[in-house]
Amino acid sequence: MIALSLPDKPTHLRHDDLLSIVAELYGLRLRDLRGRSRLAIIARGRRVVCFIAHEDMGLSHRAVGQLLGGMHYSSSVHHVTRARELLETDSRFRLEVEYVRGCLRGTGSNQGD
Repeated sequence: MIALSLPDKPTHLRHDDLLSIVAELYGLRLRDLRGRSRLAIIARGRRVVCFIAHEDMGLSHRAVGQLLGGMHYSSSVHHVTRARELLETDSRFRLEVEYVRGCLRGTGSNQGD
């Protein structure tokens, strides 16, 4: 018999959690993440959302774009590609991604306190 495991939370709540955690981490509003601003801190937050939503949650680039207010899928592709590069070269970015992943697993919310 095959054992099936169900996610702890409905998927849409996890997506909302991702946006909320990233917004809080960077001091942004949800509308900043979903908007069109190219301000560096907002782009960094979007990059984390795109990377985790695509790589960890399995969303297509089109679905990631919809999560972020209608972003074109090619922008999601760019953010994920850039995030992969930053994970190799930027230790702070790597820590930020791991912090968000930990929060989503329920283990990262108290890190750094």
